[in-house]
Amino acid sequence: MGWKDLICIGIYMLLVPIMTRLHPFEAGVVGYILMTVAALAGMLLIHDEVTFRWIVIITFATVGLYLGGTGAIGPRLLPKEKSGQFASAGAIVFRLSVALVGGVAGYVFQIFGPRFVFAWLFLFLLKGTALILWLYSDWKKLGGDASFTSPIPGAGRGGFELRSATRP
Repeated sequence: MGWKDLICIGIYMLLVPIMTRLHPFEAGVVGYILMTVAALAGMLLIHDEVTFRWIVIITFATVGLYLGGTGAIGPRLLPKEKSGQFASAGAIVFRLSVALVGGVAGYVFQIFGPRFVFAWLFLFLLKGTALILWLYSDWKKLGGDASFTSPIPGAGRGGFELRSATRP
């Protein structure tokens, strides 16, 4: 199963120079959709060890595509003066959630089998796809790259205020 990591890292490294020319939102949307399709395929098509291996490799290839494509989303959406804080907070939330959910998920997956892993993944990816599409459409409504500026820390409701050239 080490092949999945090599493929994911290879795709990620190959995509970095390409994705610097493309917009990370479009790459994120495509990546999320492909990950969702891969999870659905895992839920429906795993029948033995060989199909499990191939589905895992394909799933991690789509993860590599997503990660390589969305590496520049943070600096485009978030205030540059606070980017370190956002990156640290995101890493802490991610690692804590993995630590807290990992043990319980492993136990549940042992009971229900590998198809349940992909069903669980599919449901979360479906929600994530909807959220990234929602974020993308709101970002486009605010003018996209042409007029979007990142939130102002400490202003407005929830600590942030969105600004746009089209909306004062």
